[in-house]
Amino acid sequence: LSDVCQPATFGLNKEDVLDETYRKAGKLDGDRFAWHFNPSDKNNFANQLATALFPWETLNSGIRFEPYKLNVYGQGSFFKTHKDTPRDENMFSSLVVVLPFKHEGGELLLRHRGRELVFNGQALTDDAPAASAAYVAFFSDVEHEVARVSSGYRVTVTYNLYFDSSRRAPSARISNDSKLEHPFKTELRRVMEDAVIRDAHPVLGFGLEHAYPFEAAIHRMDALKLKGTDAVLIKVFKELGIHYDFFLLYREDEEDLY
Repeated sequence: LSDVCQPATFGLNKEDVLDETYRKAGKLDGDRFAWHFNPSDKNNFANQLATALFPWETLNSGIRFEPYKLNVYGQGSFFKTHKDTPRDENMFSSLVVVLPFKHEGGELLLRHRGRELVFNGQALTDDAPAASAAYVAFFSDVEHEVARVSSGYRVTVTYNLYFDSSRRAPSARISNDSKLEHPFKTELRRVMEDAVIRDAHPVLGFGLEHAYPFEAAIHRMDALKLKGTDAVLIKVFKELGIHYDFFLLYREDEEDLY
């Protein structure tokens, strides 16, 4: 499998770049391989994934899973810190499936706004009672890095995830029990019911947690499909009857333009 792979590139300024000092790995494009697992055909899998990525929000569109790459990381392979290049304004996440090939190293390090998560697919497959694959999904603007592989082969299949209104929306949701309320909603209601706070702060502002395509943000802000905690903000505003609007804030220290 490693022998039939081509050197893996990465996206930089809307171009594919080959630089093995930054990324060293092999790749097969999505139309160059086939396997039996198709997330689009697994309703339970798609529902569980949507619930994990959007735990407090009901999606009004379906999810399309598009096979993107098969990657092979042999001994000495790595991928330095980067963010995925959105292929479309409806792309919101990546799904990485780690196949059960023995290897050491190659952990996936995820970083976002000062937080870090280390995903060790090898450890998860080692602990499984039978041959299994491990998987992780994350939003497109999350920084991630593949640590250097010290032995064996780390083999992954990556899918790009898109919002797709032509597909049925995921149905598995958190219980609608009225006692279950997002703590942000509880606190915001308390603030809005306090006349002293309202008078002192007639306008509240919340910065969005995630990045979005720049063109869509300028021309169709209200139509943006928000992710994670950003979706929670709007959901809570609507439930509490709070008028909200979007405004663009330009920051000179931002490295990436979304």
